[in-house]
Amino acid sequence: MVPIPLHKEIPVNCLDSATLDRCETINAMAAQIDCGYRNTSDRMVILRCCGPTEFYLERVVFPFEVLSFSCPPQSEVEIWTHGLGGPELLETVHAEGLELPEPTAVAPLPLGFEEQNPWWLQAG
Repeated sequence: MVPIPLHKEIPVNCLDSATLDRCETINAMAAQIDCGYRNTSDRMVILRCCGPTEFYLERVVFPFEVLSFSCPPQSEVEIWTHGLGGPELLETVHAEGLELPEPTAVAPLPLGFEEQNPWWLQAG
């Protein structure tokens, strides 16, 4: 019995432009940044994020709500509200301006912390 390969390697010179464009789109989507927006107004707003490679995100953000999202670095974020005359553009910012900082490592507890702190709880 002859083993059947699970995947087939395709020579690069055999790929058409549509396949290469799809690969570039996938690579661009993989490189995204984490962003956050907090609605500080007392009205509901709509966040629209438009990015390269056909990226689009639209979310409703209620008053004082925090929205976390990922998008390509070159994206533009628009904040819309509804006024008396219809939709109103409140603000336009670049996604880099909303980028969240990288999480920092939490320092381990010092040795003997459990004995020093009577309020320390252990799962058991």
